[in-house]
Amino acid sequence: MPRSGNPTFGDAANALGTVIFAYCGTPAFFNVIAEMKNPKDFQKAVYLAQVLCTAVYLSLSIVIYYYCGQYVASPALGSAGLLLKRIAYGVAIPGLLVSGLLYTHLPAKYVFVRLLRGSHHLSRNTVTHWVVWLGSVAGCAAFSYIIASAIPFFGDLISLVGALFGTTLVMQLESGMWFFLTWDQWKNPAVRGRWYWALAAYNAFAILLGWFITVSGTYGTVLSIHAAFQDGTVSSPWSCKNNAGSLSS
Repeated sequence: MPRSGNPTFGDAANALGTVIFAYCGTPAFFNVIAEMKNPKDFQKAVYLAQVLCTAVYLSLSIVIYYYCGQYVASPALGSAGLLLKRIAYGVAIPGLLVSGLLYTHLPAKYVFVRLLRGSHHLSRNTVTHWVVWLGSVAGCAAFSYIIASAIPFFGDLISLVGALFGTTLVMQLESGMWFFLTWDQWKNPAVRGRWYWALAAYNAFAILLGWFITVSGTYGTVLSIHAAFQDGTVSSPWSCKNNAGSLSS
């Protein structure tokens, strides 16, 4: 499948899933407001975090793609030479470890709270409390390990996760929450102004766009995975072979 300067619809849709995946950490913001000393500063913190993240994403991706073009690997550190790649991964290891801990802790906490909701074990130092908590952490870690090791491709996996789950978590959930929180205004035409209609149109568009990316991104990723298996660039499951494929194929 061509992946040069003239991408097909499937290539473009596959890339959209990757972009959405970059923002899949957005739902983690909801936990932050519960820990803040002044919850009123939450909105400012969200704006600052998203602006900084977007700036870092854009600057790194533009520089890397400028020098590597269609030959950029996934993950992008694989595009560097052997020595620079080792140095870069060595520097990135602390951040990767912290990210792994965060993405294990967050779903484990959701599972833990859901299982013990309404029970005194949720906040008590009991055997049940620790068994459920450690089991939740171990279960999430084991699930992540199986996904990472059993699936022999990296870039397409990211795009697939972004298309299937990222759109709901990053776009549609938040827009649905906006409609829920402003439902009283929706029912009362007297308080609906132009700004309200602009936000309503924006959130409705985000929900529809999410469905479009879900369908088209999944379609593009399936085509890409099929092409990778066809040209032999995908290794076998549970293999130690490098799965950081180049986009030049």
